[in-house]
Amino acid sequence: MPCNPDSVAFRGTPANLAVMPDAKAARPLAQTVECFGGMSTQPRIYRTGICALSEQEVTADLRWWPSLRGSGFTFEFRPHVPTTERKEAAKTIRPRFRKSFRPPEVHILASDHERATSAALLLYASHALIEAGVPAKVVGWEPYRAIPTARAELREFLEMSRYDPPTQSIYLQSAGVVDVAGLAARLSRRRKWTQAAYFHLASVYLVNIDSIDLHPGERDASFFHTPHLMHRVWEAQSLFAAFQVVELLDLAVKGARADRPSVVAKKWDPGIRDNLEARLGKIGIEPTQTMSWAVRGRRKGLRPKLLDRTSESRPSRWASGDIKDETIPFVDAINRAHWLRSNVSAHRTSNFLSKLSPLDALNVQHLARRLLMNAVSFPWWDNRRTAKARSEVEGL
Repeated sequence: MPCNPDSVAFRGTPANLAVMPDAKAARPLAQTVECFGGMSTQPRIYRTGICALSEQEVTADLRWWPSLRGSGFTFEFRPHVPTTERKEAAKTIRPRFRKSFRPPEVHILASDHERATSAALLLYASHALIEAGVPAKVVGWEPYRAIPTARAELREFLEMSRYDPPTQSIYLQSAGVVDVAGLAARLSRRRKWTQAAYFHLASVYLVNIDSIDLHPGERDASFFHTPHLMHRVWEAQSLFAAFQVVELLDLAVKGARADRPSVVAKKWDPGIRDNLEARLGKIGIEPTQTMSWAVRGRRKGLRPKLLDRTSESRPSRWASGDIKDETIPFVDAINRAHWLRSNVSAHRTSNFLSKLSPLDALNVQHLARRLLMNAVSFPWWDNRRTAKARSEVEGL
């Protein structure tokens, strides 16, 4: 039977939202022959424990993701099957509230457990990209697992993982579960995107600063620096991993050398800058676009070296006192990140390592995240609000 992409039980449209009783959900799947890895086979179903709050949330967010089909797997939302304890707890509440015990859960359709596990790990990397850090309340390299639903395969899975940390039955997310699944599916379609997502994950695993800690007035400048050399090593490796994302996207500075520096006296070499801006334009970043570079406290660190490689900067609108964040063009951010990688993480480490800070790693993380999300055409939330406002005005 030929492999037909449209034959998958759930194609990622609200009309096909698979949040239905299990008997109904199983019926179209039994009739489906999906194509995985170049061969036609009956897909197996694996649960992840990752749940949205409601069917309404899933339906609304699916508008921005025309497909949840990845390379070798497909994501599908089905009702969560509660544990025995949760089933008993559900009996103690009013019937109309019992539906909350079966929220839409991300399931993976794949030909085997190995492919499903790859999809589950990519879900984790996707979630880290959206959160700009390690997903909240999740610790470890395998927080999302592909849990078989077939009894025989489940018994084997439990036997193989008996020495692993207990598998959590449910990860109820406040929002964005469809985004996590949609982004993971899209990342899987190109090897360099998948690799970049895992490098970003490795980076935030080594240095993980919650975005709330960057809010003005939330943390003193001393919070972002510790005296321990071990932390400098972690920061250097985190920075190196984050810059790998830039290189995988072919967005590093090209053509600069000792006798032809990229920036001299705050002026770019025109040929080097034009080349970099052209490559940025291919992922939708215009020459005039800027990003925030976090700077806290009066400690100089590597700041003089970074300023030498910057053509223009201005204080961010919230900058005040020890909060010295600045706004710089993407080309300057990449130039700074390139110097940090080459002169602190990869080479001449002993010269600059002691001056490194977690904010240096964080800034390269944020740069890498923004570039990768743009490369895969992530539907940014600001754009969604604009689209929603326009549709309300135009009556769409």
